Amino acid sequence: MLAMSKDKENNICDYIAWRGDLSFKNAPFNEVDAMILAQLSYLHLDGIASNNLDENTSLNELAQKFMASPDFETRSKNGPFINSQTVDLLELAAQSERFGNCRICYFTDDLDLKQEKQFSAYTAILDDDTIFVAFRGTHEEIIGWKEDLNMAFETPVPAQLESVKYLENVASHFKNKIIRIGGHSKGGNLALYAAAFCDKKTKKRIEMVYNNDGQGFEKSILESNDYQEILDRIQTVLPHSSMVGILLPHIGKIRIVESANSDLMQHDAFSWQVLGNSFVTVPSRTKQSLYFEKSVQEWLKNLDTDRKKEAVNTLFDVIAVSGANTLTEFHESFIKSSPKILHYIKDVDERTKKDINSFLKIFISSKVVSFIDDKLPWDK
Repeated sequence: MLAMSKDKENNICDYIAWRGDLSFKNAPFNEVDAMILAQLSYLHLDGIASNNLDENTSLNELAQKFMASPDFETRSKNGPFINSQTVDLLELAAQSERFGNCRICYFTDDLDLKQEKQFSAYTAILDDDTIFVAFRGTHEEIIGWKEDLNMAFETPVPAQLESVKYLENVASHFKNKIIRIGGHSKGGNLALYAAAFCDKKTKKRIEMVYNNDGQGFEKSILESNDYQEILDRIQTVLPHSSMVGILLPHIGKIRIVESANSDLMQHDAFSWQVLGNSFVTVPSRTKQSLYFEKSVQEWLKNLDTDRKKEAVNTLFDVIAVSGANTLTEFHESFIKSSPKILHYIKDVDERTKKDINSFLKIFISSKVVSFIDDKLPWDK
């Protein structure tokens, strides 16, 4: 087993190199394991991983099929926000004793434009006789980002409802097994929602819910009896300059982890620092992150539900003018589509333009805060 140095930046890949020769029976499951399994959910496993509960494949075999697939190049492209090292992580994990023998099943990938739903998950059967349910975060499909922003004025969104059904199906099939749940970004939010609103029998079997920089919920959800029942089994991890996980509030146990990246790029879990079997923590988030959170909450508070909905719908209607379905397509077609986009924007009412502009300005102002050491406006 390789030693993990305190003097270098270690990430989830280094963790596998260090801990990969030990099974879950010999070294208990931890927060870094949860993040690795969550990150693997971003891979395009359709047609490779089993889509039902009765058939399962070892991660080692799954990785071999992935690498040998005729459309490997296409499968390996995950868009601008998913680190390309995720494929390397699959190969590294698959070759390890710790992850290679995990049995993968029930891979689900559901994209529904009409319902504005993007949902994906898989289940891992671990050698300690437990199961881990991994919910995928937002991929590069634009409809997935639309559903994310819909959370600002609508709960539950379709993916949240789907997460409950998925978890209950898993629990019903794997009777009496201990359940752990996790996800990164939106996947973390889905894990929280599924754990809180699943049936009582399933909820009792949940050992821990790992939310990795995923959004929280509005006050009514956080204070509900359903959510309170699972609160002591929730662990939320936020990078020290989080700008994603803090878009909606959290309660309960929160760990602030050190990231090698800056600003929005801290959302990338490959940048989170690892030492031993846990993330490297820091005492608090940055002023930039605190400012961004406060500003977003004020923006949401000052708009009623209809205005939030109108702002989000208009923003994505502008993107739709380009004809793009993914962020990559939008980026590639932006210059060609800009005349259509500008023409569309001219017809947007002034109030909605103002609402969208005020939100976009929050990103700019939070960037300025990152360069100053003065107290924030609300500091005493």
